[in-house]
Amino acid sequence: MISSKRITLKDFSKVTGISVSAVSRILNNKPTYCSEQKRQEVLALAKAWNYRPNVGYRIMTGMSTKIVAIIFSQDRVTYSEFLMHLMVQMVSALESEGYASYTAVMTPSAEQNLEKLLELERKGCRSFILIGHPVGSYQMVEFIKQRDFAYIGLNLSYKIDQEVTSSNFDKSFYLDESAAIAAYLQIFKERQKNNYRLLTTESYFQSKVLPLAGSSQQADDFRARLQKVPEFEFSDQGGFDAQYEAGFEAACRALELDPGLEALVCVTDFHALGAAHYLHGQGRKIGDEVLVCGMFNTVAVRFSLLPIISARFNLQNLAKLMLKHLFDNQTIVQSVKPEIIIPRRSQT
Repeated sequence: MISSKRITLKDFSKVTGISVSAVSRILNNKPTYCSEQKRQEVLALAKAWNYRPNVGYRIMTGMSTKIVAIIFSQDRVTYSEFLMHLMVQMVSALESEGYASYTAVMTPSAEQNLEKLLELERKGCRSFILIGHPVGSYQMVEFIKQRDFAYIGLNLSYKIDQEVTSSNFDKSFYLDESAAIAAYLQIFKERQKNNYRLLTTESYFQSKVLPLAGSSQQADDFRARLQKVPEFEFSDQGGFDAQYEAGFEAACRALELDPGLEALVCVTDFHALGAAHYLHGQGRKIGDEVLVCGMFNTVAVRFSLLPIISARFNLQNLAKLMLKHLFDNQTIVQSVKPEIIIPRRSQT
């Protein structure tokens, strides 16, 4: 029987009669010349003694650890209700499997971001979850691969000459917001809401809306329907108020330009809330006269008195998929389709 003192590999060696190095390889799931019976004996002792490896030693020697880094590409990403809930799901799933985690937010400097990766490595991180496309993301992934560490991405891409490329990394999931927009346009068509506007940022329009155009004529039509809102900016006071105000003002401009407005696609739920409140204040019946669509089915929209159509991505399934593929060696480039949520008051 082992006492309450810290258990070492020598204790395993004394009980099993095999070398310390062989014990170490068995506990690290590496091949040895030991019999299967001896291997099972070591694993049984580890379970009976509730053995935990010396993490500090593993970090100092560069060995594998059960420490994962969750990396956000930029500060504004941390304001996303959807991504914060996804992180909670991931941390919970990691903890259930005995993993610890760090979180980090990247900067506008590729050099500083590589320094942050090095610091995370020094802290023992051997697996990386990358959310968004940080500056220098290509170099970051190359760094991770050279170290033979595990990684998985969400909406991970990289820039060449300031343009986001269409190239994909070999391990990433992509939220298919374009599929949600296509579904909204189909709903407009079915309900004969042909007079619609697109309340989005220019970058969002380029990346999510224009790919839906089947011809240059349709691309021109989308461009004619674009009602621009400012690019996202966040501060300590939060960015949701700014998004709400931007949606409110954009709806005001859209209605002034076209009093017969029948539908809106908004870049976020908070833009949609602002737009819906403005239109409601002008006597327009939301969900009947005018359909308003947002994105990510936030709490604010779910409990809104005005019926706003939105898109929901399954958090639990996404977290499970990402963690499953984080630790395997398979290539995975997969889009994640949303579920369109239509409030009952907008279903007729």
